Amino acid sequence: MTQQATDPKQVQAIALQYPCYVCKEIFSTAVDVKSHVICAHHYCLPELASEASKTRPAEDHFEFKELPCLEENAKSLMIHFACPSCWYHCPAQDVLEYEVHIIEVHNPSSIDTTQEQPGEPSTAVPSQDKKQNKQQKTAATMKDLHEKLDDLKACIGAYLGNK
Repeated sequence: MTQQATDPKQVQAIALQYPCYVCKEIFSTAVDVKSHVICAHHYCLPELASEASKTRPAEDHFEFKELPCLEENAKSLMIHFACPSCWYHCPAQDVLEYEVHIIEVHNPSSIDTTQEQPGEPSTAVPSQDKKQNKQQKTAATMKDLHEKLDDLKACIGAYLGNK
């Protein structure tokens, strides 16, 4: 005889966190991560469908809990990353699965901050210049990444040196 999904032995207590799919910074609410993605990364994530309930629907295998303030009280909880645009969630260790979900299902739209405003003269850039600008921005981003990695390396070295 098979056990039913509502068997308490099969119910896992989980707490939800909302990471940024770009930089992985963790937020406690969907609204916070959406605001961050707009302000920091210039992308817009879709809202829940208007007919969707505002309360997360119950799931047979999971019991949703608040993340406790004290780490020792969270040991019995499994952390899941929750999508800010739908009810999808996955274990925190599956961060790549979470990122793929956001990109493939919700297709975040870029908020082009260089678009001309109504009444302003056109500043259209030829396509070759756009490619060059994109390459320069990518190079700057990689430079920033390397600088941050060097800073992290120094912090870890200092931390390990103090132990």
